[in-house]
Amino acid sequence: MTHYYKLLGIRELIFIGMFLVLFTSLQLVDPDYFYHVKTGGYIIQNMALPQGDIFSNSVNGKHWVVHEWLFEVLLYVTKLAAGDWGIKLLTTSLFVMSLIITYLTMNKLNIRFIVICPLLLIAYWLTQGGLSPRPHLTTYVFYTYYLSLLLSFKYLKSSQFLWTIPIVMLIWTNAHGGYVLGVGILGLFLLAEWVIIYINSQHDAQFITSLKKLSVIVLVTVLSTGIKPTGFSEWLFPFQITSMKHLIYVQEWQSPSFHDLSGRLYLLLVLIFFVSNIYRKHKPDLTELLLPIVLLVLGFISQRHVPLAALTLIIFIGMAIQDVHLSPIKNIWQRLGLKNAYTKYIGGGKQLGDTEYILNWMLLLVMLLVFALYYPTYQLKQVEKNDEAVPNKAYAFIEKNGITGKVFNTQPIGGYLISKLYPNQGVFIDGRGGDLYGDKFTFEYMTIYHVGEGWEKLFNQYQIDYLLIDHKSALGQILSAQNRYKLVYDDKYYSVLVKNEGKFESIIQKYAIPDNIVLAPLHKLSLLN
Repeated sequence: MTHYYKLLGIRELIFIGMFLVLFTSLQLVDPDYFYHVKTGGYIIQNMALPQGDIFSNSVNGKHWVVHEWLFEVLLYVTKLAAGDWGIKLLTTSLFVMSLIITYLTMNKLNIRFIVICPLLLIAYWLTQGGLSPRPHLTTYVFYTYYLSLLLSFKYLKSSQFLWTIPIVMLIWTNAHGGYVLGVGILGLFLLAEWVIIYINSQHDAQFITSLKKLSVIVLVTVLSTGIKPTGFSEWLFPFQITSMKHLIYVQEWQSPSFHDLSGRLYLLLVLIFFVSNIYRKHKPDLTELLLPIVLLVLGFISQRHVPLAALTLIIFIGMAIQDVHLSPIKNIWQRLGLKNAYTKYIGGGKQLGDTEYILNWMLLLVMLLVFALYYPTYQLKQVEKNDEAVPNKAYAFIEKNGITGKVFNTQPIGGYLISKLYPNQGVFIDGRGGDLYGDKFTFEYMTIYHVGEGWEKLFNQYQIDYLLIDHKSALGQILSAQNRYKLVYDDKYYSVLVKNEGKFESIIQKYAIPDNIVLAPLHKLSLLN
């Protein structure tokens, strides 16, 4: 008789707990999420990719690289079928899947659970910043899958699923630009393994044969990256994005801050990696150094890469800890009397047996009950944060009063406005900085918004009808002071200004807010000049 209740062990319970916490905390306010859904809708409705920009009033028609179209279609279909709950379920599931794959990889490599658990919790904390309904989730899943296959090939001599590598790449290359990391990890692994064979006097003929087969698979995988609407013409596009200068102002592309907990945890993880490799019995080979070091360096360069670096490091740390000399630790353990205390008070008890699973099911019921009770309360608490992240109230004012024309908006809310204004109006800018706008336009936008040198000339050329910008922004205050635009809506986070002309006369008469705000000090952006 099959005892299905035994399916819920402590490991499964941990992942369910992670899922519930992440699902509860996930807020659909990521600015890029909105335009990704809208793009997916356009593709489904027209059965074709946009040939140029369709969402902006500033660069409308300009060449737009829609390189994440497959995930955008998935988002749209999920939203259409299951609404916001479906999006949250999809997002959380993909996120947790990358953690599960990492756990399974460590388990296959016979790393003890007592080692896996704390490492996985650190990785869980470090990856939470990537919890948003965006295409990078596919990179988390596919990268960990590739890493699992490669390590199984190296340590377990398993070639069972290597044939799936090119197939996965077909999906990956059309879902997110992070596919270049997949190509990179394959290339680094092959390079390291061939170098190891070259410098090793004892050759394993069977492994060499398998490595040759893997080399062919990798070559096919590289060729498969060209099977997408743009072919190989946009193959270097992900590299072009990372070289753009304006990314230094994008938070996720900045280096991690070691003033906050996440930055310090990442630094701790890196320290553990090096220390564990110093004290292991056998020296790490080239693969065991090259792969994690390349990823940890990428993590230092950009916060965006910290999740992938963490998911890589914990596997290699786990293998290193398994190989560490334990005799000094055992001696200290015994001398301090910790071994006897552990045996007496913790390790000397009776085994729970089937009772463990019964307790797990009871704990799961408690977790589900807490989730059901707390989820609505948590969502209510997030209303204020949601109002800060997206201008729901300001847009409601615009819609109610029929304000139309060319809008100037801040970049963070551009994606949200696309979801509201398209197809009747376009936005000024949104999160497609690398995909569409480029350095020149982005710096012009920053010059205008921060009233840098020459801002007025740049602003005038776009013939803006109204603005939806941050509350008390320098641009809004100076335009209001010049009497060129009138402030007609203002809350704690956002302001709406309309052009002081006949088109908006009735709105101005009804809603104009007196200009009694002291101008903030204006500054010039020397970096942009």
